[in-house]
Amino acid sequence: MDISSEPCTCSGVEVVGLTRTRPYVITEAFQQNTRTFGELLKSVDSGVKALEATDLFSSVSASLREDKGHPGATAAKVTVRVAEKQPYALKVGATTTPTNGNDVTFESSATLRSLLGHGELATATLNQSTQQNHEIQVSLKKRVAGGRVLEAAFNEGAGEAPWAPGAAETRAQQLGTTAARLSLGANWFAEWSRRAGLQDGSLSDKWSLSYGGSSESRDVPQAPTTGAAAHHRVEVAGVGGLGDAAFVKAEAGAQAHARLAATANGFVAASVAARVGAMVGLPLLLRENIFKDVSDVPPIATALAPPTNGASLPLHKPDKFYLGGPSALRGFDRCGVGAGSRRAWTRRRRTGPSARRRCCCAPGATCGRRPRPLSRPRTRGTRAPPRRRPTTALPFAGAATGGTLFYAAAALLSAPLPGAPGAQGARGHVFANAGGLVDADLLYAGPRALAKDLAHETRAAAGVGLSFAPANFARLELNYAWVLRAQQCDLVKRLQFAITGSFGS
Repeated sequence: MDISSEPCTCSGVEVVGLTRTRPYVITEAFQQNTRTFGELLKSVDSGVKALEATDLFSSVSASLREDKGHPGATAAKVTVRVAEKQPYALKVGATTTPTNGNDVTFESSATLRSLLGHGELATATLNQSTQQNHEIQVSLKKRVAGGRVLEAAFNEGAGEAPWAPGAAETRAQQLGTTAARLSLGANWFAEWSRRAGLQDGSLSDKWSLSYGGSSESRDVPQAPTTGAAAHHRVEVAGVGGLGDAAFVKAEAGAQAHARLAATANGFVAASVAARVGAMVGLPLLLRENIFKDVSDVPPIATALAPPTNGASLPLHKPDKFYLGGPSALRGFDRCGVGAGSRRAWTRRRRTGPSARRRCCCAPGATCGRRPRPLSRPRTRGTRAPPRRRPTTALPFAGAATGGTLFYAAAALLSAPLPGAPGAQGARGHVFANAGGLVDADLLYAGPRALAKDLAHETRAAAGVGLSFAPANFARLELNYAWVLRAQQCDLVKRLQFAITGSFGS
């Protein structure tokens, strides 16, 4: 018998277990104007999940009991039992990565929970690495009525530039960032950030307003076998003529998972995922509304904002799209896709006329190629110059040019491993993925030309791999890929290892 459509109202919410937090923080998470029993169950389930996401409670449970004293229709009272976490927490640790010469990062964080009793969460994080990267983050978050979360955050630090991350043979270029972000509720965000290239001395200010959202129905985000997920984000920079970044940027992604067959350790599952993104610089016609005069446009170093064809305001490299990596496009290194990818010629050196072959880089871009200069014949009786001692310092990475339009799609078939490893969550998979990245002015390029360029810039790879999600905390993935299509300046990486928060993140 289906009782979800039976009339039932919520007569109230009773809270048990609070010591610091005020009861209204709990009660406002539950919708009390329900009309049917099904709506009441949905309200209780969403309220429990919302409270668990606040990081204020170690456990949250809810129960229903009939309220016989309520006049009129059938009514039920919700009893919520919570256990609050400690009001403060301090964590200190260190992580080691083989990238950039065995870089060691020291991490420390402090958390204050509901000290004022209003369900506020304050966090402070400090990260310092041996490669001089550092990051300081401070945030204050509070959930309000209607399911909205208000947040104010500030961060300052220096780390890898997104267009030139480091690897075993090169150091990353450094990007210093100072940013402040304010959540306006209902998925609206206002942000200010100042980006400084520490190698080229470039500087850029961005004032932006963004809107984003997501949906989640996967069974286990780290190793999903059923359900779907989606996200989208739209950002507008240069609002009111503030800053020197002026663009409109949109990105969206979706993934779906389905169980094909049952095994002793789980399910055989098929997964598909896709991401797309596009951005345009504001047209020159809007310069008068953004800047008083063309001469008032702040000078930007060409390394941070390469000159365009004059149709739109220049786009800065921290704002562009980059493609490649185990979570974006398997078979290619991080930011290794696109004209001018870094370190494209470090795998093999060429000398002589073959070193001067035509590169696939866009006009004016650099691909990081450093051919060895041609040797000059020595005359008799001259002494060869002394050889320099090899230095232990790693060279800096080159720079990918990024793009304004991209797509990435992947299909994956996975199954649990036999025996004890599969019972613990280890899975094997085969995959195929493709993606493309184009750097063009989307306002003035025709759709036919864009489609042709995107098809020409498409890369593809297929391979096998293993994944493991210990206690559903993170996803560990090891892949070996065979690259089916690539450009000359791409940086291919067949064997990859990645640690991500969830599938496709």
